[in-house]
Amino acid sequence: MLRVVFMGTPAFALSSLEALLAAGYAVVGVVTQPDRPVGRRPEPQPPPLKRLAVERGLPLAQAQRLREPAAQAQLAAWQPDIIVVVAFGQLLPPEVLRLPRFGCLNVHASLLPQLRGAAPVAASIAAGLSTTGVTIMLMDEGLDTGPILAQAAEPIRPDDTTPALGERLSRLGARLLVETIPAWAQGRITPRPQDASQASYSPRLRREDGEVHWRRPAAELHRLWRAYQPWPGLYTWWHADTGERQMLKLLAVRAVEGWRGDLPPGRVFVLPVAASAPAAAGGDQGEALAVATGAGALVLDRLQGAGGRPMEAAAFRRGHPALAGATLGR
Repeated sequence: MLRVVFMGTPAFALSSLEALLAAGYAVVGVVTQPDRPVGRRPEPQPPPLKRLAVERGLPLAQAQRLREPAAQAQLAAWQPDIIVVVAFGQLLPPEVLRLPRFGCLNVHASLLPQLRGAAPVAASIAAGLSTTGVTIMLMDEGLDTGPILAQAAEPIRPDDTTPALGERLSRLGARLLVETIPAWAQGRITPRPQDASQASYSPRLRREDGEVHWRRPAAELHRLWRAYQPWPGLYTWWHADTGERQMLKLLAVRAVEGWRGDLPPGRVFVLPVAASAPAAAGGDQGEALAVATGAGALVLDRLQGAGGRPMEAAAFRRGHPALAGATLGR
């Protein structure tokens, strides 16, 4: 049985490691990123892959940089036949790429060369794609530029969020990985070069990506809300009752594409529930809180003000009556 070193960090990587173990592969080492603070917790937290490796009693290394001699010496000591990389978060240097005799295989959450980069799942939803998938790629020194060994498609559902779609792609990638490794090791797969002219990119998400620009169509804003779960989410700004500009987090929203009105983008108004079907979770006496956009309206179902707790829109409006009629955004 092949000796496998597995590299990864977030929850997306767990299905692939579980699949390798279930298939009987000798996972001789796991490499993940160092512990880091998560959210508001100041103390460093172990990444999901570390927790699984410890639970399974697997040899573990946490590498700040794979270019460091100590990290490369540890990899060499494990004598891997193949290295599997799933959302590890670092480019592999040439010394590591050359180490295993069957190379380094990457499970990437898109149909390469589409959506190379750090956030392909969110980018596929934000772009309004109907289909995405996973690719098993033989890694080279570029960013997701290596030749393709296998691919499998997955439809994007109208209600998909990044966690929901990411979970399905994680399982799909795990199944494809354990199907691909034996065929690759036995010489039954010919790598297919990527067409660089068809490449697109999905950069790492930033906090500022979640700021709403109200001139965009409501349908696009709803896609962004689905794509940016759980982070960075969607947020906007408004002048609260005190007159100060405050952040307003949009925790649950829906698009009403057919709404037509003469309000400027960003203006908050009250919409009859009949016009915002299905009935808004935050509706009050047959009304929903909505915002005019560049095309259509965005219904606000759940909100969180600065320093406050998450609330249904109706409850938030009762505490902040000035919100109806306010203009959101910078």
